[in-house]
Amino acid sequence: MPSSSANGRPGRGPLTVALVAAPARRIRFNISGIYPLPPLGLALLAELLRGAGHRVWLLDPVALRLSGADLARALADRPPPDLVAIGATLFSAPGVEEVSRASRALWPDARVVLGGPIGVASAAGLLRRFPAVDYLIQGEGEEGLPALVAALKSEGDLDAVPGLVRRGEQGPLRNRRASWRHLDHNPPPALDLLPMGRYRMHPPFGGRRPVALLETARGCESRCSFCTLPRVSRARSADHVAEEVRWLVEQHDVRELHLVDPTFSADRERALLLCEAIGRAADGRLSWTCKTRADSVDPALLAQMAAAGCTMVSYGLESGDSGVLELLGKGLDLERSRAAIAATRAAGMRTIAYFMVGCPGDTDQTVRKTRDLARSSGADFVLFGELLPDPDSALAHQAMREGRIEAGAIERFYLDEDDGPFRDIAFGGQPRAQVRRWVRQSYLSAYGNPRYAARRLASLDGPREVGVLASGAWHLAKDALRPSRY
Repeated sequence: MPSSSANGRPGRGPLTVALVAAPARRIRFNISGIYPLPPLGLALLAELLRGAGHRVWLLDPVALRLSGADLARALADRPPPDLVAIGATLFSAPGVEEVSRASRALWPDARVVLGGPIGVASAAGLLRRFPAVDYLIQGEGEEGLPALVAALKSEGDLDAVPGLVRRGEQGPLRNRRASWRHLDHNPPPALDLLPMGRYRMHPPFGGRRPVALLETARGCESRCSFCTLPRVSRARSADHVAEEVRWLVEQHDVRELHLVDPTFSADRERALLLCEAIGRAADGRLSWTCKTRADSVDPALLAQMAAAGCTMVSYGLESGDSGVLELLGKGLDLERSRAAIAATRAAGMRTIAYFMVGCPGDTDQTVRKTRDLARSSGADFVLFGELLPDPDSALAHQAMREGRIEAGAIERFYLDEDDGPFRDIAFGGQPRAQVRRWVRQSYLSAYGNPRYAARRLASLDGPREVGVLASGAWHLAKDALRPSRY
């Protein structure tokens, strides 16, 4: 006998929900795409749905190296779902297309919903690009996806599902945005549904396994003009973080942990509490890394981070030219950047400095300044890439107001509909071929320096690190010799 839903309609039993991570295209010279990392957001959603009593399975085609017919067979081998939830980034458009079409062919009656970072693109553009997708969830999914599953289970009203976007005759139909859930209410992610042995951090991180990602905060109060992260920071309590760290170590034998927070030390006092909590929970059994701003650290804080097991800190320095930094909204002082690198290394941790070229205002002269900063900063590792702003960022809107790009051009670039003006011209207005030369020359300038090479060789941490760094060098060399589309 069927159960009765709250609105009096016949209810269904627990639903089967498939969560699938859409493969993303690797950006040229971006070594973060060399190895797969756990799809943290999908694993969290999987645990929330399991906790609500639903049947859940999770598939990561990247970790399992699945595509084409192999992906279709892997999907077909799983229990038929009532709902397929696809998690994607802005560079996942071909993967979303593949997963959604395969799902529609295998399970015509199942609904397909798309979410994740790709949701910063417009709803109209996403629904047009992916005809096999029924719904979008824009914003955070912890409230929206369980509500959608509950509505499908009870055959209830979809209008109440927060963050949901549907197709309408006159265009997308949007529900209210999801409210921000307190992060301490989230359970640990369902890592048991993932092939954890296949994940590893990209060079130059340590390469220890198993590796896990940990989120302790969301949002960023910085005003970088190329980014669309929420400008309000929300954080988990230190005790809640400590519980998850202990669980990762004891239940999953994690040996390397990467904190995905946009700015670890945004709140100095909280950062100190986190150091104490992580150090106590890990008890020397894992190393961890984080990213932060150069103007939010000091020697005392860095010393506490190192004592708690932090081994590497990443800094987004972006440019060596003050004018370009101002256009990017970074609010960084170049000498403060150098001081942060020096203090981090003095505390016993390694450093990564990230730089972007092809920014508005970039010329041969400003890029030379960026290379000079990369060399003089003393950073252990430097990574360069082309500026690719979010479609809805302040920088993108400024370019549209000034008539430098047409509305929707950046979005079409990301969604792989066409290159438009970005086929030959980079976002900053320079020829794309020139920007690629800048990136290539910047890497040669940084890593072809004999003094740097000697310092790096002298600090190698055994055969394992030799293999990690060799892998990174090999992929960068391939990018230089065999240019890809991006």
